[in-house]
Amino acid sequence: MNIVHRILEYLFYKIQVLTRYMDTSMYLNTHVPFIMSTILLFYLVDVAVIYYYIIMEYSPQKNAANVFLIVLAIMLSLWSSLYFYYRYKHRNEKIMERKVYEHSSNVWAYLFIFTPFIVLLGLALFF
Repeated sequence: MNIVHRILEYLFYKIQVLTRYMDTSMYLNTHVPFIMSTILLFYLVDVAVIYYYIIMEYSPQKNAANVFLIVLAIMLSLWSSLYFYYRYKHRNEKIMERKVYEHSSNVWAYLFIFTPFIVLLGLALFF
């Protein structure tokens, strides 16, 4: 559990630093969990596309409304879990004050952020 906690701290710190000039950065309590939950949602979309459309050969046009509701529910649950994880005991403020990850590389954060989009582009070219 300690490794997962360190990975989440690193990703929180790097996303906070990399996105501090965004319009949403004025909402410090919500914008990093929103970005992290969006990226995790795209990872889940990658897995779902690979499983349902490639392995199971399922047609995506059958019930788009159900897919939309499931994606919305997953997005809300991911955002709320990340939001409460960082707000609990003011964990987000402690991470930013310590600055343990200040001199570490941004490469892993960039890989975390851009990998699901690259996979989706690759899958779009595959279909």
